[in-house]
Amino acid sequence: RDKIPNTNFWVYTSFDIEGRYQDCYEGRVPDELLMFITVGSVKDPDTEEIAPKGCTSIEIMTLVPADYELWGLEEGPTAGEKYHRNERYQEVKQRITEALIDGADKVIPGLKEHIVWKEAATPISQEHFTSSTGGTSYGLEIATDQFGPSRPPPKTEIEGLFLAGASTVFAHGIAGVMRGGVGCASEILGRNLTREVGEGRVFGDPSKLTGGGPDWDPWEASRGVVPAKD
Repeated sequence: RDKIPNTNFWVYTSFDIEGRYQDCYEGRVPDELLMFITVGSVKDPDTEEIAPKGCTSIEIMTLVPADYELWGLEEGPTAGEKYHRNERYQEVKQRITEALIDGADKVIPGLKEHIVWKEAATPISQEHFTSSTGGTSYGLEIATDQFGPSRPPPKTEIEGLFLAGASTVFAHGIAGVMRGGVGCASEILGRNLTREVGEGRVFGDPSKLTGGGPDWDPWEASRGVVPAKD
């Protein structure tokens, strides 16, 4: 862990980015994969929920086709098709997983020799758990005709139904989804919570959220916290 810089790695083996997207659209896995590598254990070294003591958590992401034929499927998980024991699915998943590890090993030398656990998710996994079309992980398609104000706002035409998440006007990513949650809460409460935070308002009693040692769990500590009064 001490040898890995606190940064994200964007690995591009070619300037032909459109060609990589075209490969995905046509159901092909490129010989060389684009990669995004992030090391959560370096960003937050004292949190054992990320990785056990003495270990490091590394995430490697890439673009791959969601095409059912590539993965040996016919209808996909949302139609009820089972895939966990599908030999073709497992073969493609394993091949891509090893290709990602090989690529990451060039960025972080010696990585392959120190792996104690690895787990992979595919577009099929994403579809199974979220029912997203094509196994996409960032909500509605990021297209020019449905981005920014063209995406759904938190408040809908249905009374009592509010939206949050990557498919709303706040878009995807950690920051986008966090802002979406604040935006949704603002609509429900009829207040501008973003402005209130900017003006210094504190939601909750800070003394109840103070870390309490290595076994302190922020999730448990925040349960039942009463919002601060005006």
